[in-house]
Order: sequence, then C-alpha cells, then structure tokens
Amino acid sequence: MTAGAWVDRAERAWARRRRRDAGGHYVVAGAARLRIRIAGHGSPTIVLAPDPPNVIEHLAPLVDALASRHRVLCVELAGFGFSTGGGASIAGHAAVIGALLGELELAPYALALPCGAGLVSAELAAAHPALVSHVIGVQSAGFTGMRRWVERIDRRNLLRRDGIGQAIVLATRRRTARGWYDLAVADPSRRAAFVATADRAFDRGATFPLASALQAFARATAPPPIAQPTLLVWGARDPTHRKTPRDELCPGAPVVALATAGHFPELEDVPGFCAAVAAFLARG
Repeated sequence: MTAGAWVDRAERAWARRRRRDAGGHYVVAGAARLRIRIAGHGSPTIVLAPDPPNVIEHLAPLVDALASRHRVLCVELAGFGFSTGGGASIAGHAAVIGALLGELELAPYALALPCGAGLVSAELAAAHPALVSHVIGVQSAGFTGMRRWVERIDRRNLLRRDGIGQAIVLATRRRTARGWYDLAVADPSRRAAFVATADRAFDRGATFPLASALQAFARATAPPPIAQPTLLVWGARDPTHRKTPRDELCPGAPVVALATAGHFPELEDVPGFCAAVAAFLARG
C-alpha cells in the first residue's frame, strides 16, 4: 500500500466513526457503494455527478430543474462525499459507474460528468455504446488540457506527491474547499452557500481525497475518442481554464459558453445549462 493510499484509508476510517446519516439512496456497484439520487421521468436519463468538494445537495436545484423533462441520476463518485470504495483512477471510476448504469437499467444515458470526470465519460461511452446515447462535457478538458490544468492548480507539485498530498488535503480540507470556491465560483455573493453545504457534508463525515484524484491523472492514459453526439458546456469566468481548448474532449463538438458562470456552469447558471441540454437532446 502506498503512503497516499494509507492516508486515504485512515480518512475513511475516521469518517466512518463520525458519519451521520446524510440521506439519499445507496447502491452497490462493482467495488463501490455509491450514494445516488434519482428524480423525474423521461429519456434519456441524464447522469450528473457533483464536482468535489460538492455533494448531491449542491446539485438539488439543477436536479429539480432537469427532472421536469428528464429522468435524472445524480451520483457521488466513488470515494468522494458519502460514496465509498472504488479505484482512484479514471478507469476505476469508469468501471464503477458502468456497473451502476447496468444495475439500474435506466438506459439510454446522457452522461454529464464534470471536470476531470469528463474523461470518465469518454471511457464509459467507448465501453458501453449500447447504454450511452449522448455525452455532455461540463467544464471538461481533454486529456492534455486536464493534465495542464492540474499543473496550474498545483503549481508547487505538493498535492501530486504521494502521501504528502493526501496529508495536506486531510489536514486542510475545509480551508482548501473554501479557497477553491473563492477561485471557482464567479459570483462572490454565492460562495458562502457553496461553503456552507460542503461544511455540512464534512460535519456528517464526507470524504474528499483530492490529492489521490490529481495523482490519478499522472498515471492515466488518454481515453478513446467519443463516438456519441457530444455537447461541451463551459463557464466563461473560470480563471483556471482561460487557456484550455474548449473542444479538446471531443474535437468539433458544439460548445456553449455560459457568460456569468465560473468552474461550475451547471450550478452557477442552471437555466442556461438546462436550455443548452434541452436543445442538444432535442436534436436526437
């Protein structure tokens, strides 16, 4: 076991001892136990995931809005929030989510996984073409762009150092989360609400293995091309992605830039995001 894996294991054990019921529904999928929420009716099923340190509660207004026209599946990624287990890799997350999608039998699915999980969408789309009908990238760079993004947010290469990165995040996760929201959320008046929801999740025993996720990108290989219809949605006011190519995840795919949103376009401009998704899915 690596030093980083040992720290993550210690965090999970600590969280279990103090974990309180966070609500929601749990499904065992592959090597993980995933916290999910399902709402609405209609096809395809839109698959959302919170971009950590966000949890399902951050996505409530978005889920409610989309559920007026579609079935929505919201899932906390393995190891994050109140989901447990799974491998800390792109392929590991793809295997777990793929098992979940097969278990629920709600296909076809339109994957709308955020940030680095866009690479998980690409893996899933290639591995499960009969299940995945559409892909929606949400502030999702391609493979090269994602690695460069990690280098920008970890300029001193501390979080990517095995053991050291995990220990730093464990010791400072609330401060790290607050600092990230200060940078990532475009409207300053909305940052306190993001922080409060994350703090409540931490109080109930949510986990946040950020360093392990960043380290996983260093070990990852480029995902296969996406064959399914794809839409790329970006927040135009995200300072961490100013130089990121907008269509690298799927070259030539249509791009929608939400002018008032930062790193979480689906949460910072719910009406704009929903309108873009509805127009995209209406095209078939």
